[in-house]
Order: sequence, then structure tokens, then C-alpha cells
Amino acid sequence: MATHLAQVTFKKSYGDDDVYSTEYSPFPVYLVLFYPLAGGSTVSEILVDCAWRYRLRKDGDYFMMVRRNELERGRRVLMPPGGGVRATACGLEALRQENIVLPSPFDLRFSIPDTKQAIKDITSLVSAKDNREKSPRREFEEEFYKERQWLSLSDVRDVKKAKLTTRGLKTFTTESVRHATRGQKTLYFVYVYDVVLSSHVLSKLTEAIEKDRMGEFVTEAELWSGISKLGGLIHPMYVKYLPSRATR
Repeated sequence: MATHLAQVTFKKSYGDDDVYSTEYSPFPVYLVLFYPLAGGSTVSEILVDCAWRYRLRKDGDYFMMVRRNELERGRRVLMPPGGGVRATACGLEALRQENIVLPSPFDLRFSIPDTKQAIKDITSLVSAKDNREKSPRREFEEEFYKERQWLSLSDVRDVKKAKLTTRGLKTFTTESVRHATRGQKTLYFVYVYDVVLSSHVLSKLTEAIEKDRMGEFVTEAELWSGISKLGGLIHPMYVKYLPSRATR
């Protein structure tokens, strides 16, 4: 039987935080499905998630933001700032040739068969620079200015001049941390960037999160322990690329 993707839609999207719904929105998630083959065996699928992540530090501590959809459910869950990497026109066409159609805004999040060949092929596809946006600046502006409103547009543009530097691509497989797909096997492609803010802008960010309580700076020890001093939960996947000991 041929493999086809099933979709469940979202009602809203908050950057990397998705609010689940089955009725209202153009933001989909692809569920892990099982397909019967000859002899009654099954083939599972793996989620693919490509993301920008920003590594921002203050006095050695790491900036983390609160996941809104988890807070609505009574849990303070932290994550590094960032969001989905978007496909280019070339990337959309390459995915269509693999029978994968992304909805607007074309974030690279979808499902493929969990086979070595499929993973190898999709790794080549999403790694090609012509298939994805090359700059993390759009997502940085959306996260810190448009969605969270921690910084002004001029603050964000000041940062964008030359202060987003790459730490490289981290690829790993773990369970999904998204509410609608939690626990499902996911192949992450994470593009990590260091962010350097001026002392003035960093002070504005600190003041903003102290006011709205939607972000906090955590120590490296807190990252490894999985919980912040304010009780925020930190998924162990983030120690794969945030702290200085991430390569251990």
C-alpha cells in the first residue's frame, strides 16, 4: 500500500508553540501512522522538524522562554527562543516530488517513513541551502518583536546588523516535545545561533520578562537538572546544543 500523509490542523500557532484544534486553521501536523504491508507487517513514520534556535546569555546564564500552550494547561515549560525554518520555492517543489505538501507558512515540519533510505534522502533535501531559508533573522524578529513584544523593532534591527553568529547544525532523534505530537519519534534539524545584545537592549529584555513572567535566565546546572529556580521544566533535548558541555 502506498504511503500517504494524514493531517490534523491547528487553531493557532505561537512561533514554536502550537495550540491544537481540528477545525480552524492552516497550520498542520502530520501524525505517525502505520501502514500494512505484505505479510501483515507495518511501516512506521518519523516526524521531521527543522528549527532555528537562539543561544542568548547573560552573566553566563541561558535565556529560555515559557511555552504558552503548556502554561495554559498549568505547566511552566521552558524552551530556547526560536521557531520553524521555512522552505523556499525550490524546497517546496523538492518536497512535492516526495509527495509531501507543506501548508502556509511553509515551515519544514512533516512526516516520512522511518527507514534509513528515507531519512538519508530527507537529510540531503533539508540540508541543501536552496531548499530552505538561509537567514535566521526573520524568525528572530517574529519571536522577540512581533509575537512576544519583548523588544522594539529598532532593537531587533540593531541586533540584526551583525550579531547573529552560527554555532552550526545539530541533528538528533528524540521524542517530540509538541503538545499535539508529544512522545512521537522525531528527527530534529536544529540551526543554532549565538545572539549578542547590547547592554541597553539586554536590560530591556530582562525588564520585559520580569514583568510578563514569560521568560527567564537559567544556569547551566539548571539546564542539566531539567528544572529552573522558578520551577520551569526543561526538556533534556536542549542540553544537546545549548550548554558549553553539550558535546560531552
